[in-house]
Amino acid sequence: MNTLIINGSPRSNGHTATLLHALERRLSGTATVVDTYTARIAPCNDCRACWHTARCVIDDGMTAVYDAINAADTIVLASPVHFGELTGSLLQWASRLQVYWAARYRLNREPLTAKRRVGAVLLTAGSTGPFDTALATANRLLSVLHADARGHIVLPDTDDLSPADWRQNAALSAEINRLVDALTTP
Repeated sequence: MNTLIINGSPRSNGHTATLLHALERRLSGTATVVDTYTARIAPCNDCRACWHTARCVIDDGMTAVYDAINAADTIVLASPVHFGELTGSLLQWASRLQVYWAARYRLNREPLTAKRRVGAVLLTAGSTGPFDTALATANRLLSVLHADARGHIVLPDTDDLSPADWRQNAALSAEINRLVDALTTP
């Protein structure tokens, strides 16, 4: 199984990263991780070149990500929730998916291989919610990537916890295992 993980967290060892590592350890196959804060991926600048070429003309780290998306069997989107939404960095990355819209609806071409992918969403937040907007956005992004959303985990109220506080949490571990099962079951 080839998994693409899009990590929208600014913290390399915070709650989102810890949750991602717990999931990644349980997945079989290979995993490619794109950290949207360090990947040097510019946002879409609405130049509309993709309306005519079915590719993005910005030459940066996203070029390799397009290949990783195409090769992925599983896509995981992970983000802290900031003001009820995915992080700005993840949304900036997502703006570059505009090339898929242009290919499909301007040029009548399918930009991705025909295989269906599966996907999941991991959200963390210092608050207790609401999370519906962030989850809806993430699920919409999975749809754009031709990935059927198989589930999500939301870890709320993390402001007063360290990742070590919940790392050994049996209920969370069981939830991660259920999500892995959902991702790996045909």
